[in-house]
Amino acid sequence: MFLTVITFFAVLGVLVIAHELGHFFAARRGGVRVDEFGFGLPPRVFGVKVLAGEKLEKIAQTEDISIDIEKSDSVIKEVITDKVTEIDRVKKIKKWQFVWGNQAEPKNDSDLKPGTIYSLNWIPLGGFVKIKGEEGQSATDEDSFAHKGVWRRIWIVSAGVLMNLILAAVLLTIIFAVGSPQFIDQKKISNLARVSDVKIRVVEVLPDSPAAKADLKVSDTILTIDGQTFVKIDELQNYINGKINQPIKLEVQRESEFLTKEITPQVLTETQKGGMGVALVQTAFVSYPWYIAWWYGITETLTMVWGVISGFYLIIKNLLFSHQMIGDVYGPIGIATLVGDAARMGFLYLVQFTAVLSIIIAVINFLPFPALDGGRVLFLLIEAVRGRPVNQKFENALHNLGFALLMILFVVVTFRDIARLSSGFLTWWQNLTRLF
Repeated sequence: MFLTVITFFAVLGVLVIAHELGHFFAARRGGVRVDEFGFGLPPRVFGVKVLAGEKLEKIAQTEDISIDIEKSDSVIKEVITDKVTEIDRVKKIKKWQFVWGNQAEPKNDSDLKPGTIYSLNWIPLGGFVKIKGEEGQSATDEDSFAHKGVWRRIWIVSAGVLMNLILAAVLLTIIFAVGSPQFIDQKKISNLARVSDVKIRVVEVLPDSPAAKADLKVSDTILTIDGQTFVKIDELQNYINGKINQPIKLEVQRESEFLTKEITPQVLTETQKGGMGVALVQTAFVSYPWYIAWWYGITETLTMVWGVISGFYLIIKNLLFSHQMIGDVYGPIGIATLVGDAARMGFLYLVQFTAVLSIIIAVINFLPFPALDGGRVLFLLIEAVRGRPVNQKFENALHNLGFALLMILFVVVTFRDIARLSSGFLTWWQNLTRLF
């Protein structure tokens, strides 16, 4: 449990920090001041603020000493008196200020420009950026978000989603370069791929089938059948089809455990052929040379993006027309459990799952719903079409309403996670409440 919690917060931190870095870099690049970049959520533990500026520094030299002022790019003024040559030059200044807790920030030196506070906060849930003018204030200041053109603002708002997709592509590139277990289809595997450790795994067990009666489980690896090793699924199926009503002996690997199962194949109604009642896939450890791994990382990211979008479309379509929820919706507890499962399977599985989560976060964040980045982009697009912004109070109210609805959804799916993943906890809680 401790490993699951630590891993979950680490993965969440990477995903959220990457997202916020997208907004941060886009804002800074676009000339917008970032007031604060926070690691974790408030309240603040402490912060460091960098102030930068320039001031004139005077240099006095006597007439007897020659000064080559043409080679000094920083020299901006020369004053010659009767006996002394006085020169002013620009000196760049940087100053660090510490901000403890939620105390008021120290006053800035008049010669220095206010910089970004880099803060560490108490709640370890990712991070945030506070951009000047993001809610419409300070519209007359050149370094304000509200002062920038609509397309510049759209870019800043969208940069977080883009950074999540870049993170996913980088992680998947690492996976393809180092190698990972994959479902394989010889027609789709590149000739440049390195394929090893080919296995046949169980991905589904039909109820009341010979395999179910023999306690065969999903993810079991079939090592041998009657002492024979099979690499191709069709060869294995042909062998089983020839053993109808005859006991066969399977050697199976389940995680680190090796088991022996005896199964009698029967004619299955689904295929009208002899079988055990399982669905099988062929897996292998696949890696690619570094110079093409990046391409597979990008294409796999785009494929997953389309898959997530299609999944959301099907969910919404079924809710609207069939009033049914297809699949499971996971909240933070459910996702934490999945992260823990991935971590126990190995580091590569965890990296792969983190890439998938980054893509899901990117797609969800770009949905045109108030409080999400996609909702903010929608209002900016309306402004671009109308030629004038939507009333700021009205927009802020919609974003607040959207945030409230998201929080309600957050609570609902969290309780669904608890009910689905730990019915024992609910029983314990009910028994506890009876005592009071």
